[in-house]
Amino acid sequence: MKQKIWFSTVLLLLLSACAPFVISQSTGEQPTPVIETVPAVPDQGYQAVAVDGVEVEVGVGSPIPVHVIVSGSLPGTCAQIEHVQQQQDGSTFRVSVSAVPSVAEDCIQDTLPFKIGIPLNVVNLPAGSYAVEVNGVSTTFNLDTGSTGSELPTTNSPITKDDIQVDTVDIDIGVGSPIQVHAIVSGNLPGTCAQVGEIRMHRDGTTFLVRLIAATPEIGSCTPDSLPFRLEIPLNIVNLPEGPYEVNVNGTTASFDPRAVPSDATEMEDYESRLQAALIQRDEQEMQALMSESFLIALWQSEGVLYPAQEAVTQLLTNYVGSDSAIAFQVFQDMPGFDPRTMVGPDVDLVKTIFVTGWGLDGKDEALLLVARRPDGSLYWHSVLVAPEGFSPPNG
Repeated sequence: MKQKIWFSTVLLLLLSACAPFVISQSTGEQPTPVIETVPAVPDQGYQAVAVDGVEVEVGVGSPIPVHVIVSGSLPGTCAQIEHVQQQQDGSTFRVSVSAVPSVAEDCIQDTLPFKIGIPLNVVNLPAGSYAVEVNGVSTTFNLDTGSTGSELPTTNSPITKDDIQVDTVDIDIGVGSPIQVHAIVSGNLPGTCAQVGEIRMHRDGTTFLVRLIAATPEIGSCTPDSLPFRLEIPLNIVNLPEGPYEVNVNGTTASFDPRAVPSDATEMEDYESRLQAALIQRDEQEMQALMSESFLIALWQSEGVLYPAQEAVTQLLTNYVGSDSAIAFQVFQDMPGFDPRTMVGPDVDLVKTIFVTGWGLDGKDEALLLVARRPDGSLYWHSVLVAPEGFSPPNG
């Protein structure tokens, strides 16, 4: 029996839990923030990093997910992104991204690429055009819908800063050289007006210490309802010795060893090869053998249908897998505002998301294939998320 399942990309923002502090407004035309319980950032020799590109991705769902994708270069092989600060001034978001250059003898003074996704909370903002400026590089984006009659905060607005509740910290280890490592943080912002205020990071030996702080303007249209967030923080391991390492984000921790080869790496490679061959050869029996008993076919930004495995194979071969399509498996790059785990649910052990090109009867579509693990340790193809004509490009 077919079962309809609806998906909505959930806004995933940023941060964790510690003692709150307040910035109170002083007299004068330009108020000076006074931090009462959380100290200001000490002078660590921060240097603004070189920013090459700024893009804004506006998703769909309620609330609307918006992320600023910043790409650029660190000043050396030992440098880390150690401080990020965001301020809103009317319809403009100003973000600074800084690192601390190293003069150690084993550090090469050469640029190193990075990418970070910074969420913007637009829940309480009116519809209209907005600008984002990161280290002098700017772009714009539009909100087609918004909160009517809401007040836009400015740099003069009094601000309350809080350490944000962090629920989970996961580590995403990519492939290539240099190895890309990101800390994936999820939790809740403290209110409908709260924004990413600061990211403070420092490495102490084998521990990456991260403090995430939200900034909430004191304006009348704000309510204290919590909002979920998801943030990806790049970790530079180029000049570090072999692990293991730990990441501590506002008291929530995760461990990782970036150079350790998982024991099941060969098993996953073999499974991917079987799955790709089954799709290219349109092998019905092999496709069904690689699936779960119930298989989900979903459309990007639309609904999904749960089929029995045999019927799912028929649907795929009839509507989604072309006889002459050049299906190619690619490395999945995280899409800000979308977490594949929201498709499978908390009870499914999702182990791999495969990005596929050449999907569709004409080979012009793209898809994400989600592979999970059963309690007995065996792998199975759980579902597919199809993007007709490909996944939407970012704004900006």
